[in-house]
Order: sequence, then structure tokens, then C-alpha cells
Amino acid sequence: MSLCCRATSGFAVGFVITITTAVKTKQDLAERLRRLRDDLRRLGVQRLGLFGSFQRDDPHLESDVDLLL
Repeated sequence: MSLCCRATSGFAVGFVITITTAVKTKQDLAERLRRLRDDLRRLGVQRLGLFGSFQRDDPHLESDVDLLL
């Protein structure tokens, strides 16, 4: 798992989180994000919101992870 940040313009910042193995549950995702906690905070992330199928505990094989930073 890796984390990359790049400024796109003004206040907008783009984050790319690459996870090389499948995330299957909301709990699995939470654990992976906990491992990135220090990196995210260094980049200025104060809060993180999850929405979509993972938030509803209804992910499918092809589901992506929707995060609001």
C-alpha cells in the first residue's frame, strides 16, 4: 500500500492511495487506512469520510472505495 499526494491547483490536492490487494470489508479498509494515519495527517488530512457501497457494508467484487478527505 502506498500514498501519494500532488497539488492540482489552488486549494485542491489530489491523493492517490494504491492498495495492491483487494479490500473486502469495511473493517479491512479501516485497518489499512489506520496504517496510513500518520502519512495522511502529515499531508493535512484532518477527517476522512467513507461513502458508497463500503459505507453501507455492501461492497461487491468490482466495488471501488469512495473516500472524502
